[in-house]
Amino acid sequence: MVRSIPGLTETFYGYVETTGDALLLFQGVLDGILQPCPRRLTKEEAVTSIRSGSCFVYASGNETGIKRWTDGMLLPLPRAHS
Repeated sequence: MVRSIPGLTETFYGYVETTGDALLLFQGVLDGILQPCPRRLTKEEAVTSIRSGSCFVYASGNETGIKRWTDGMLLPLPRAHS
């Protein structure tokens, strides 16, 4: 069951098919059209609150560029090359 967490709402709910779609979400947050999530979800919050189609954009006024992308997929840890 998906439950809502007060103060933490998804920025967008739907299908993000292309890089252009993702850029529109980021630009929407920068332009004040879409509401960013104030912080990352905890693991417990993510398990109970994220559903297929949930998109959360985390914004901070002093950051530039994308620092992290989370899509919920489980991937192996990167290995250091020597």
